[in-house]
Amino acid sequence: LRTMIGKAFVLAAAAAASLLGTHQDPRLGFKIDTPSGWSQIPVKPDEKWILARYRSDKLDLFNDKDWSWEHKPEMTVIGFEAEATKKGPKVTQESDTRFKVEFENPYKDYKDYLKRTYSGGGYYESENKEGTVGGVKVNCIEIKVEKLVSTGPKRITTWIYHLPGVDLAVQFEVLENAFEKRRMEIEACLKSFKTIAKANAPDATAKPAAGKALTAEELEGLTP
Repeated sequence: LRTMIGKAFVLAAAAAASLLGTHQDPRLGFKIDTPSGWSQIPVKPDEKWILARYRSDKLDLFNDKDWSWEHKPEMTVIGFEAEATKKGPKVTQESDTRFKVEFENPYKDYKDYLKRTYSGGGYYESENKEGTVGGVKVNCIEIKVEKLVSTGPKRITTWIYHLPGVDLAVQFEVLENAFEKRRMEIEACLKSFKTIAKANAPDATAKPAAGKALTAEELEGLTP
Protein backbone atom coordinates (compact mmCIF):
# COMPACT_ATOMS: atom_id res chain seq x y z
CA LEU A 1 0.00 0.00 0.00
CA ARG A 2 2.84 2.36 0.91
CA THR A 3 4.49 1.68 -2.47
CA MET A 4 1.23 2.36 -4.32
CA ILE A 5 0.74 5.66 -2.49
CA GLY A 6 4.32 6.68 -3.23
CA LYS A 7 3.90 5.92 -6.94
CA ALA A 8 0.61 7.80 -7.04
CA PHE A 9 2.23 10.84 -5.44
CA VAL A 10 5.12 10.81 -7.94
CA LEU A 11 2.70 10.51 -10.87
CA ALA A 12 0.53 13.35 -9.54
CA ALA A 13 3.58 15.57 -9.04
CA ALA A 14 4.81 14.79 -12.56
CA ALA A 15 1.38 15.57 -14.02
CA ALA A 16 1.24 18.88 -12.13
CA ALA A 17 4.74 19.80 -13.25
CA SER A 18 3.83 19.13 -16.89
CA LEU A 19 1.14 21.82 -16.66
CA LEU A 20 3.54 24.51 -15.45
CA GLY A 21 4.58 27.32 -17.77
CA THR A 22 8.09 28.78 -17.94
CA HIS A 23 9.30 32.35 -17.74
CA GLN A 24 12.69 33.02 -19.32
CA ASP A 25 14.88 36.12 -19.17
CA PRO A 26 17.85 35.77 -21.56
CA ARG A 27 19.14 39.25 -20.68
CA LEU A 28 19.74 38.39 -17.02
CA GLY A 29 20.24 34.69 -17.70
CA PHE A 30 17.55 32.78 -15.77
CA LYS A 31 14.34 30.83 -16.13
CA ILE A 32 11.65 29.76 -13.67
CA ASP A 33 8.39 27.83 -13.86
CA THR A 34 5.06 29.63 -13.49
CA PRO A 35 1.91 28.02 -12.03
CA SER A 36 -0.59 26.37 -14.36
CA GLY A 37 -3.66 28.48 -15.04
CA TRP A 38 -1.81 31.74 -14.39
CA SER A 39 -1.63 34.41 -17.09
CA GLN A 40 1.11 36.93 -17.68
CA ILE A 41 -0.15 40.48 -17.19
CA PRO A 42 1.39 43.69 -18.56
CA VAL A 43 3.88 45.62 -16.47
CA LYS A 44 3.64 49.42 -16.39
CA PRO A 45 6.30 51.13 -18.55
CA ASP A 46 7.56 53.12 -15.55
CA GLU A 47 8.06 49.97 -13.44
CA LYS A 48 11.33 48.88 -15.03
CA TRP A 49 12.35 46.93 -11.92
CA ILE A 50 9.36 44.59 -12.40
CA LEU A 51 10.64 41.94 -14.80
CA ALA A 52 7.39 39.96 -15.01
CA ARG A 53 4.02 39.56 -13.35
CA TYR A 54 1.64 36.59 -13.46
CA ARG A 55 -1.85 36.32 -12.01
CA SER A 56 -4.06 33.31 -11.28
CA ASP A 57 -7.17 32.97 -13.43
CA LYS A 58 -9.06 31.70 -10.36
CA LEU A 59 -10.25 33.72 -7.37
CA ASP A 60 -9.65 32.87 -3.73
CA LEU A 61 -12.24 33.95 -1.15
CA PHE A 62 -11.74 35.09 2.44
CA ASN A 63 -14.65 35.54 4.85
CA ASP A 64 -14.81 36.83 8.39
CA LYS A 65 -17.70 37.96 10.59
CA ASP A 66 -18.30 41.25 8.80
CA TRP A 67 -16.49 41.18 5.47
CA SER A 68 -15.79 39.04 2.44
CA TRP A 69 -12.82 39.52 0.09
CA GLU A 70 -11.90 38.12 -3.31
CA HIS A 71 -8.31 37.97 -4.48
CA LYS A 72 -6.37 36.51 -7.40
CA PRO A 73 -2.89 35.32 -6.33
CA GLU A 74 0.05 36.99 -8.05
CA MET A 75 3.62 36.07 -8.91
CA THR A 76 5.99 39.03 -9.35
CA VAL A 77 9.60 38.87 -10.51
CA ILE A 78 11.60 41.89 -9.33
CA GLY A 79 15.17 42.69 -10.36
CA PHE A 80 17.59 44.64 -8.17
CA GLU A 81 20.54 45.21 -10.51
CA ALA A 82 23.51 46.72 -8.67
CA GLU A 83 24.09 49.46 -11.24
CA ALA A 84 20.40 50.38 -11.54
CA THR A 85 19.89 50.77 -7.78
CA LYS A 86 22.83 53.21 -7.60
CA LYS A 87 21.59 55.49 -10.38
CA GLY A 88 19.57 58.59 -9.69
CA PRO A 89 16.42 59.52 -11.62
CA LYS A 90 16.45 60.45 -15.29
CA VAL A 91 14.72 63.83 -15.75
CA THR A 92 13.31 64.78 -19.16
CA GLN A 93 11.80 68.20 -19.85
CA GLU A 94 8.61 67.71 -21.87
CA SER A 95 7.49 71.36 -21.87
CA ASP A 96 8.19 74.66 -20.11
CA THR A 97 6.32 73.51 -17.01
CA ARG A 98 6.33 69.71 -17.32
CA PHE A 99 9.16 67.36 -16.40
CA LYS A 100 9.21 63.57 -16.57
CA VAL A 101 11.12 61.73 -13.83
CA GLU A 102 12.08 58.08 -14.46
CA PHE A 103 13.84 55.58 -12.19
CA GLU A 104 15.51 52.40 -13.37
CA ASN A 105 14.97 51.14 -9.83
CA PRO A 106 14.11 53.45 -6.90
CA TYR A 107 14.54 50.67 -4.31
CA LYS A 108 17.80 49.72 -2.60
CA ASP A 109 16.81 46.07 -2.23
CA TYR A 110 13.80 43.82 -1.63
CA LYS A 111 13.48 44.90 2.01
CA ASP A 112 13.18 48.52 0.87
CA TYR A 113 10.65 47.51 -1.82
CA LEU A 114 8.56 45.63 0.72
CA LYS A 115 8.62 48.48 3.22
CA ARG A 116 7.36 51.03 0.72
CA THR A 117 4.97 48.78 -1.22
CA TYR A 118 3.16 47.47 1.86
CA SER A 119 3.44 50.62 3.95
CA GLY A 120 -0.37 50.81 4.25
CA GLY A 121 -0.67 47.56 6.18
CA GLY A 122 1.03 45.85 9.08
CA TYR A 123 3.40 43.09 7.99
CA TYR A 124 6.18 41.06 9.54
CA GLU A 125 8.67 38.37 8.54
CA SER A 126 7.58 35.03 9.92
CA GLU A 127 10.52 33.15 8.38
CA ASN A 128 13.86 33.87 6.70
CA LYS A 129 16.13 30.98 5.73
CA GLU A 130 19.20 30.63 3.54
CA GLY A 131 19.75 27.90 0.99
CA THR A 132 20.78 27.12 -2.58
CA VAL A 133 18.83 26.32 -5.72
CA GLY A 134 20.76 24.98 -8.69
CA GLY A 135 24.00 26.21 -7.16
CA VAL A 136 22.63 29.73 -6.63
CA LYS A 137 22.47 31.20 -3.12
CA VAL A 138 18.93 32.11 -2.09
CA ASN A 139 17.09 33.69 0.84
CA CYS A 140 13.67 32.12 1.47
CA ILE A 141 11.34 34.61 3.16
CA GLU A 142 7.74 34.33 4.39
CA ILE A 143 5.80 37.47 5.28
CA LYS A 144 2.39 37.91 6.85
CA VAL A 145 0.31 40.99 6.06
CA GLU A 146 -2.46 41.14 8.64
CA LYS A 147 -3.38 44.67 9.75
CA LEU A 148 -5.08 47.47 7.82
CA VAL A 149 -5.45 45.24 4.76
CA SER A 150 -8.25 46.35 2.45
CA THR A 151 -8.44 43.06 0.55
CA GLY A 152 -7.96 40.54 3.36
CA PRO A 153 -4.93 39.15 5.24
CA LYS A 154 -2.16 37.94 2.93
CA ARG A 155 0.78 35.56 2.94
CA ILE A 156 3.80 36.55 0.87
CA THR A 157 6.43 33.99 -0.07
CA THR A 158 9.56 35.46 -1.64
CA TRP A 159 12.80 33.75 -2.65
CA ILE A 160 15.70 36.07 -3.45
CA TYR A 161 18.27 34.54 -5.82
CA HIS A 162 21.72 36.13 -5.66
CA LEU A 163 23.30 36.24 -9.12
CA PRO A 164 26.43 38.21 -10.09
CA GLY A 165 25.42 41.87 -10.26
CA VAL A 166 21.73 41.30 -9.57
CA ASP A 167 19.38 40.02 -6.88
CA LEU A 168 16.21 38.47 -8.27
CA ALA A 169 13.19 38.45 -5.95
CA VAL A 170 10.37 36.10 -6.97
CA GLN A 171 7.33 36.99 -4.87
CA PHE A 172 4.03 35.11 -4.50
CA GLU A 173 1.13 36.89 -2.81
CA VAL A 174 -1.98 34.90 -1.79
CA LEU A 175 -4.77 35.16 0.76
CA GLU A 176 -3.71 33.71 4.11
CA ASN A 177 -6.47 31.10 4.16
CA ALA A 178 -5.58 29.92 0.61
CA PHE A 179 -1.85 29.57 1.22
CA GLU A 180 -1.72 25.92 2.31
CA LYS A 181 -3.65 24.65 -0.71
CA ARG A 182 -1.31 26.58 -3.02
CA ARG A 183 1.94 25.98 -1.13
CA MET A 184 3.08 22.90 -3.08
CA GLU A 185 2.67 24.57 -6.47
CA ILE A 186 4.36 27.79 -5.31
CA GLU A 187 7.36 25.95 -3.86
CA ALA A 188 7.66 23.79 -7.00
CA CYS A 189 7.99 26.97 -9.07
CA LEU A 190 10.52 28.53 -6.69
CA LYS A 191 12.65 25.37 -6.67
CA SER A 192 12.65 25.27 -10.49
CA PHE A 193 14.86 28.37 -10.80
CA LYS A 194 17.81 27.82 -13.16
CA THR A 195 20.47 29.95 -14.77
CA ILE A 196 20.70 29.99 -18.56
CA ALA A 197 23.16 31.47 -21.04
CA LYS A 198 22.77 35.21 -21.36
CA ALA A 199 21.72 36.56 -24.73
CA ASN A 200 24.71 38.92 -24.90
CA ALA A 201 27.28 36.50 -23.48
CA PRO A 202 30.23 35.55 -25.73
CA ASP A 203 30.23 32.07 -27.21
CA ALA A 204 32.83 30.07 -25.26
CA THR A 205 33.17 27.59 -28.15
CA ALA A 206 33.94 30.26 -30.76
CA LYS A 207 37.49 30.26 -32.05
CA PRO A 208 39.38 33.58 -31.84
CA ALA A 209 40.06 35.31 -35.11
CA ALA A 210 43.49 34.69 -36.59
CA GLY A 211 45.95 37.49 -35.86
CA LYS A 212 48.18 39.28 -38.35
CA ALA A 213 51.71 37.87 -38.67
CA LEU A 214 54.34 40.41 -37.56
CA THR A 215 57.59 41.08 -39.35
CA ALA A 216 60.96 40.87 -37.60
CA GLU A 217 61.18 44.66 -37.51
CA GLU A 218 57.72 44.95 -35.96
CA LEU A 219 58.59 42.37 -33.31
CA GLU A 220 61.72 44.30 -32.33
CA GLY A 221 59.66 47.46 -31.89
CA LEU A 222 57.21 45.88 -29.39
CA THR A 223 57.39 46.73 -25.70
CA PRO A 224 57.78 43.88 -23.14
